Amino acid sequence: MVMDFPLDPMHLLYLGAIRKLLLTWIKGPLNVRLRKRLLDSLCLLLGSLRHSIPKEFARKTRSIKFVLRWKATEFRLFLLYVDPVVLKNLVSERVYCNFLVLHLASRILLSSEWCETRNQYAKQLLILFIEECEQLYGPQFMSYNIHNLIHLPNDVIRYGHLEKFSAFPFENYLQSLKKKIKDLQKSSRSTCQTNSRNAECFRKKVRSTNSNTCSNSFYEKAQRSRRITTHPVSWIFFPIYGSQISIVPFNLQSP
Repeated sequence: MVMDFPLDPMHLLYLGAIRKLLLTWIKGPLNVRLRKRLLDSLCLLLGSLRHSIPKEFARKTRSIKFVLRWKATEFRLFLLYVDPVVLKNLVSERVYCNFLVLHLASRILLSSEWCETRNQYAKQLLILFIEECEQLYGPQFMSYNIHNLIHLPNDVIRYGHLEKFSAFPFENYLQSLKKKIKDLQKSSRSTCQTNSRNAECFRKKVRSTNSNTCSNSFYEKAQRSRRITTHPVSWIFFPIYGSQISIVPFNLQSP
């Protein structure tokens, strides 16, 4: 049963491991935190690459100052395409090589050609990445997301490359669902308003009918024609939308 629920690469790899790494470089321990000058250089590099990103990518590169607002596609772009260029000469050689190990393993698992033939190699790379992370960033860095990276190659063997069981298609479809929900809310609101207007018109019509039915002339004519029996007057209850109930007197006539 556990094998039937694959790990989602979007939340595990991009929004999990890559986001955690970037936040560690910005706000982590002093021995791995980037200096302000290096962070400014990284922001400039990401900004200069923005105009070189092809239109096939959903989002362009943004400054690392907005990393808390980055979407999963931006972390994916950073891991698979941008990081080998922008991180060189900015971070230490050991940190750079450690990140390249994750980059290479991700490229293998995303490839439909290599995800099965090089699967064990990708798993060894992920194990090496995790072991190096513990030495570089300390035991507090070893979270559940970081550990689960080891199990991604197993899911790839069963379901195919990472894009086949990623949550990206479902996240994209959320826009259509939200739009449909908003349209339903608008239509239901207009339907309620229409029902309220119809109910108000019905109340007015029933009130006017009640006043005509209960007029004195009706009772006087009925008394003169002696069509009213000795039975008490029956009452008919008409429920109306809302809290009011209309009561209409109805006279039982003798046969």
